[in-house]
Amino acid sequence: MAMQKYSGYNTKVLAVKNLLYGLSCAPENHERIYYFLLVEPDKERAFLDAIAGTEPFNIKDYATIIASGEGEPPEALKEQMRIKYNAIL
Repeated sequence: MAMQKYSGYNTKVLAVKNLLYGLSCAPENHERIYYFLLVEPDKERAFLDAIAGTEPFNIKDYATIIASGEGEPPEALKEQMRIKYNAIL
C-alpha cells in the first residue's frame, strides 16, 4: 500500500478490541475504503497518533491488514471479525 494521508478524508476508527482496528476513510472523489487491521501492541500509541495527525503514513508500519475493500464491509466479513477477533462492530 502506498503512503496514505488519512486526515481530512472523513476518517473514522471503528469500535473494536484486542488490537483489532477498523479504519474507514473516504478520500475526495473516491468511494469509501475500509480496512481491518491488527495493530502491533508496541506500536498502538504511534498508530493512533498517526491516524490523528496530518502527515502521510504507511499502515503497514503499524499493523497487519487482515481485510480491506471499497464501500461498506460486507455483513459476512463483519461476522467473521466478531467471531475470530471478538470485535465490536
